[in-house]
Amino acid sequence: NYTQGGASGLNLTPQDLSERKSELEVQLKISQENIQAIENSIRKLRNNVGAYASKEATISSLERELDLATDEYRQAQEKYNAVLNVTNSQ
Repeated sequence: NYTQGGASGLNLTPQDLSERKSELEVQLKISQENIQAIENSIRKLRNNVGAYASKEATISSLERELDLATDEYRQAQEKYNAVLNVTNSQ
């Protein structure tokens, strides 16, 4: 529909301009929807990162508690065994 004239440039009819405007409006709408979808994805990813960091902190805390409980158990077991050895030697 768009024809190029000689030295005067494009020769566009009002109908051509109206069609082009409609095409550009559709492209704009599609681009806006794509941007919105990308922004939604970014929000979800940020939330996932925040949740991941929180879970990592919880896991680290639980691992420290587990290590402490394991050490306390070993110490208690050593004391128990020492008492048993003393009792058995008498």
